[in-house]
Amino acid sequence: MTSAPTADDPNLLDYRFNCDQRITAYTVIVNRALDNVPTIDDFEPAPAAYLQDGSTPDATVAWTCEGYLPSLASNCNTGTKGAFMGAWSWVAGSVDLIDPYCKNLPVGAKPGTPAEAQASVALVVTDVSGGQDGPFRLYYTGKKCAAVPDRAPAPVKPKAKPTPAKRTSKKHSTTTAKGTK
Repeated sequence: MTSAPTADDPNLLDYRFNCDQRITAYTVIVNRALDNVPTIDDFEPAPAAYLQDGSTPDATVAWTCEGYLPSLASNCNTGTKGAFMGAWSWVAGSVDLIDPYCKNLPVGAKPGTPAEAQASVALVVTDVSGGQDGPFRLYYTGKKCAAVPDRAPAPVKPKAKPTPAKRTSKKHSTTTAKGTK
């Protein structure tokens, strides 16, 4: 599943994972730094489930996600008592971040404003016994993030153009020497 960003979801981030055990729930956590400022604008309320081949839809699993918005996480579960996703099956969903995934400078940032850190995406899963595993890091596979300075730079002042040297014209005078004989 690949979702294209839209005007309503400009920072859409797809996720896809599988587990080596049966699971009944999972949480996707997106964080930027230690400040715990909300990072998720909205999320896919019904992620897709696929069989082990990763492309055949699994009609026996229906994921439902919920949570507060904006937030740091979305919580998803199979919703039905006894329902689970099989081992090595796949989940594919998306979250729309408030700001871009990559490290960035806020639009219109004044010189010295710190850059916003790159997002970190993690996953916690709940198995059929109710035990939780994780957090596991979900790695970004999109285009490479551009290099961004740690702080907004001061505007570059244009270099002054060198003033051309003034040309002075020298008047040449000729002197004729009168010779004496």
